[in-house]
Amino acid sequence: MPVIEELLLELLNTIILDLLWICTVWHALAKLQVYTESTLTVLKLSATLLRLTTQQFAKKCKKHDIHKLPTEESAQHHQKAREQEKKNGKHPQSSSNSNLKGKAKETRLKQKQLNLQMFKWHNLQHYVEAI
Repeated sequence: MPVIEELLLELLNTIILDLLWICTVWHALAKLQVYTESTLTVLKLSATLLRLTTQQFAKKCKKHDIHKLPTEESAQHHQKAREQEKKNGKHPQSSSNSNLKGKAKETRLKQKQLNLQMFKWHNLQHYVEAI
């Protein structure tokens, strides 16, 4: 995969390439129209491998300072302001957007971590049983 090779430091590059490959295999198997015992077995094994590799990735990422991009922070502040305005019964106005840009720049970027406690990660193991 020349497009994604050596985009990151070697510490993360190898595990990200592994994750991309495992995700591709899992996705291809999950989207099959006709399943056999062997494809279900490989799907279950790939789900297990995906879970283990994702846990390794999460452990390695704890060592690095990872946070949202400023554009993501700004978008999140805009979304919260729109929700607050809808809650208060006001229509979103363009003047409030200019105030939010300054607010987003003032806030310190929060460190982000991969949350493996989410239901979608837990449910991955049970995908084969649902088929």
